[in-house]
Amino acid sequence: MTDAPALLPKSPATEPPGREPPGREPSGRDPFENLPPDRGRGLLPVLCAVGFVVLAAAIYYTWDNPQEPADSQETRGLAGRVAALEQRAPPCRPPPPMRPARPN
Repeated sequence: MTDAPALLPKSPATEPPGREPPGREPSGRDPFENLPPDRGRGLLPVLCAVGFVVLAAAIYYTWDNPQEPADSQETRGLAGRVAALEQRAPPCRPPPPMRPARPN
């Protein structure tokens, strides 16, 4: 065997005197024995699950049934303006080419 120290945790018998092992009160009683019994998980996880299902159903419904905008007066006016802009001639002279900025 080697003389290297063991990497195992110390047992309570090898602890220095006056030091209690973790998880125990100095009197030796378990600190968790006076806690009330576990009542279950509560209502929050159920409400989160219900909310997730509602949101998933809403996303699926809107994906499956898209609503197209109504052809209103404003939409027709904008379509006419775009068509007029497409028919205009391009500018006479193209803008000068961009040069890279000089480093300081």
